[in-house]
Amino acid sequence: MSSPDSWPCPNCGSSVRAFGSDLYCSRLCEQASIAVRLLRLAHINSSDHRADVVADLEVRSRLIAARAFSETARELTHRRRRQVLERAEMTCEKCGSAAGTEIVRLRPSSDGFDDLEDLSLICATCHAIERSFSLAYARDKKGRVIARHLRRRSYSTLPLQPSDAPEWDPQRWAAARPTSSQLHAWVLWSIDQSTGATPRKAAIGYPRHLDPWSWYGETAERPAT
Repeated sequence: MSSPDSWPCPNCGSSVRAFGSDLYCSRLCEQASIAVRLLRLAHINSSDHRADVVADLEVRSRLIAARAFSETARELTHRRRRQVLERAEMTCEKCGSAAGTEIVRLRPSSDGFDDLEDLSLICATCHAIERSFSLAYARDKKGRVIARHLRRRSYSTLPLQPSDAPEWDPQRWAAARPTSSQLHAWVLWSIDQSTGATPRKAAIGYPRHLDPWSWYGETAERPAT
């Protein structure tokens, strides 16, 4: 996790393999980051209390809380996908009667790899039922917690981290050259972190003590709002 080819996720600080195609550590962090920027822009434009904006935040918060976004942006390898289909014999492994159409993760990957026993082939109906149950559960409690964290970041007088600013530049983050002390502080912190994104971790954002703005360039200034 702390190897030189790792880089911090701009949303939560978790390790991401540098020089890869993914900027964020997970879809959860990507969607949380998007939600913060949209809400912050609405706040700047004094439209954050509009019914459609409030409804959009509720839906996004519920989806994040329910892990309705894939845990990571990566796709299954063709080999792993074929193994799941062959094991299930193209039949839903939940109801056992319909044709399987969706491969889902039963639990988040802890090491970046998907074990065969952690994957399941289910039909469209079972997938819809599981999704509706998870969203309903997240709506009342978990969704409100996620929304509270997203609002805290969005309503901050100045953006708490570069990715919270509507005009932030992802390429600048990817091309940052932190000092040795900044890199050392992040490495020490990342060693003790558990792998895998969680809704709460994605919503809370980057650890303040690591000063995410320092990764955005030595002369970076927090944009005025």
